[in-house]
Amino acid sequence: MLSPLLLFAMAAMASATSNCTLSNVFGDHMVLQRAPTAATVWGFAPTGTIVKTTTGGRTMTATADASGVWRQPLIPTMPTTTGNTISFVCSTGESFALQDVLFGDVSIVLAFFGWNSETIARVAAAAPV
Repeated sequence: MLSPLLLFAMAAMASATSNCTLSNVFGDHMVLQRAPTAATVWGFAPTGTIVKTTTGGRTMTATADASGVWRQPLIPTMPTTTGNTISFVCSTGESFALQDVLFGDVSIVLAFFGWNSETIARVAAAAPV
């Protein structure tokens, strides 16, 4: 006979893998990289789940792979000044959306211990755009 703790753990794992979700690195009011780069969104779903992504009047389709990850490169989008909605519909029944998403230049700035603002500005100026 299985212990109650083992049954609880099995139920938790089953519910964790039966949902279609967007990765938590994405959220409303964010900026994604503009054209010419194609920003990619991703999430998690049971293997074989089909995820339809709609933005800018176009719908794209991705399928969750054997590891339960789906990835959708978006159509390269020119910089925007008004928010966009990116909608997702999963073949498992879930649907969700990102609201007020802008497309623009996304940069990652790393500040290292001991670097002053002048050094950081010099490194940033030398970085390719």
